[in-house]
Amino acid sequence: MKILALIPAALMAASPAMAGRVDPGFSQSYITRGDAYAIRSCGDAYGIREDVCYNQVTSGVIDLRGIGIDFSRSRVVRVDCDRRHGGKTTRGAVAREFCPQVEAGTLAPAPFLF
Repeated sequence: MKILALIPAALMAASPAMAGRVDPGFSQSYITRGDAYAIRSCGDAYGIREDVCYNQVTSGVIDLRGIGIDFSRSRVVRVDCDRRHGGKTTRGAVAREFCPQVEAGTLAPAPFLF
C-alpha cells in the first residue's frame, strides 16, 4: 500500500525532466483581445443588482497543422461590482474605474434597458 502512495510523488518529481521544449516555428497561433468599449451600467433581470457591461473584440489565428484559421468575435462582458477582480486584467481595470460611477448613479445604462 505504501508503494502505491509513492507513485504520484515519483511521477510529479519526474515530470519536469520529461517535459520538452516545443518548437516555436511549428505553431503560429495567437489571440489578441481588444480594449473595452461601449462601457455602460447594466442590471440583472432577476433583481436590482447593478453591474458594468462592456464590449470587447477577440481575434486571432489558430494554426492547425500548417493551416491558419482566422477568427474574430465581439462579445459583451459583464463585471460584477460586488466582487474583487485582478489588477492586471481588463475586467479589473473596468471595475476599478466604473463601479464607483455605477454606485453613484452617474454611468449611463445600457440602451436596451430603457
